[in-house]
Parts: sequence; structure tokens; C-alpha cells
Amino acid sequence: SRVVALVPNAAIAYGNRAIINWLHLKEFDAALKDWEQVARLEPKNPDPHRFIGAVRLGRGEYAGALDALQKALD
Repeated sequence: SRVVALVPNAAIAYGNRAIINWLHLKEFDAALKDWEQVARLEPKNPDPHRFIGAVRLGRGEYAGALDALQKALD
């Protein structure tokens, strides 16, 4: 979080924080917020969309999951 505060365009910092929030802390809202920021910073990177889709799928948000996974495929 300190790196994100110092370098707000560091997509890798957001991605790493999202992984920690998602897999280790189970803070799904925080993870989604970070993955969405990575997707904005790196629009051609399919990974944030894939992870957004996975989190949303796990929450039963099927329409949002399909949308995110389609963006990853595109």
C-alpha cells in the first residue's frame, strides 16, 4: 500500500496487493478494486480481467464474471 501511495501508476503494486487481498486476506472487495485499477493502467493485459472474472464467479456474480472473462479473451 505504501508503494501504491508513492507511485499511483505502478500497476504491479496494485496487482501484488490484489493477490494478497484475494488469496491471503479474503478481502474480495479490495482485491476487485485493485484489479480494476490494474485493468485501467494496463488495458491490453488480460490478467486483471481474468482475475476479476474469477473473483466475481466465486461470488456468484455470473454476468459480471462473464463480462470480465470476455474482456480477457478480447
